[in-house]
Amino acid sequence: MKTIQEIVELAEIMIEEPVLEEWIAWGWVKPIEKRRTYYFEDIDIARIQLIYELHHKMMIERDAMPIVLSLLDQLYSTRARMNKLISAIEQQPRNVQADIFSLLRGDDDE
Repeated sequence: MKTIQEIVELAEIMIEEPVLEEWIAWGWVKPIEKRRTYYFEDIDIARIQLIYELHHKMMIERDAMPIVLSLLDQLYSTRARMNKLISAIEQQPRNVQADIFSLLRGDDDE
C-alpha cells in the first residue's frame, strides 16, 4: 500500500496532493484511512491513473466524471460476474455445457 505522498511521487501519474485529496473528497477514489492517513492499494492506484488519463488526456470534465466512473464501475462489475458465470459453466458436465451454449446461440428459437 502507498500513502498520498508516495502516489504524488509516482512519475507516471503526475498528480498534486490537493487534487488527489479532492478526488477522495468527491468519492472518485476510496483509499483505506487509518489514523488520518490514506493508504492506497494497487486497485486505487490504477483508478487514480485512469481518472488522470480521463481528465487530462481525454478531457473529461469534473461534472461528467462521476457518470463516466459509474459506467466504468458497472462495466467492470459485469465483466467480473460474466467471468464467474463462465467459470461455473466450465465446471459443468459436457452435455450441460453444450445445452447452455445451444441456448445462448438461440438454437431453440426455431
